[in-house]
Amino acid sequence: METGGRREAILFGENIWKWRSQSFLNSKSFNEFDDFLGKIIQYLASNKKRNRLNVDYESFYNGSGNIVIKAEFFDKNFIFDTRESLQIKLIDKLSKEEKTFPFILKNNNYQVDLSSLPPSEYSFTVRTSKENLSKSGSFQILEYNVEQQFLNANSKKLKQLAVNSNGESYFIDNHKGLITDLLSDDRYQPIQKSHNTSRPLIDWKYLLAIIALALSAEWFLRKYKGLI
Repeated sequence: METGGRREAILFGENIWKWRSQSFLNSKSFNEFDDFLGKIIQYLASNKKRNRLNVDYESFYNGSGNIVIKAEFFDKNFIFDTRESLQIKLIDKLSKEEKTFPFILKNNNYQVDLSSLPPSEYSFTVRTSKENLSKSGSFQILEYNVEQQFLNANSKKLKQLAVNSNGESYFIDNHKGLITDLLSDDRYQPIQKSHNTSRPLIDWKYLLAIIALALSAEWFLRKYKGLI
């Protein structure tokens, strides 16, 4: 039991030798019984405050690589526990979308593969299913840009590409040769295009409206003067 951070245990020692003897008859060894008592003593003697749940992750991940988060869970004797179930809850800080993934026990730790996540900023919480333990953090997945991975051109491959396509390769110090070849190549002839748009000085729709307005004004004037 644990009371106020103090660990206590009650062991009834009557006929304990029978218990140890029966354990030997069952397993042909005293190891199981001795290990059990050793873990009890280790549990009572340990007063260090250590984290039973540890999460190993990076602050930044490249979008083109594998994104694997590892976790370790220990029992109260700080022995790695393989019977626990861990889950990670992710929240996309930009879209506010929530996702939950289970951890998989692999070798001596728990792992979860998040390589399917799109580039964004995420906050997460790793939680145990049997005990109320959790660990939180955040990380960012960077967008992968293949053009930023190569700062120099591959001259050999570009020259091979030019040969395969019946072209030529030029370096920066031979830019005049490129200009000369382009000007002398008959495949690249200058083409001039012209577009003529004709519009009347007065749009006929506006002219029709003016004529109708003038005729209406004339009719009202004649009516007013008594000429009609």
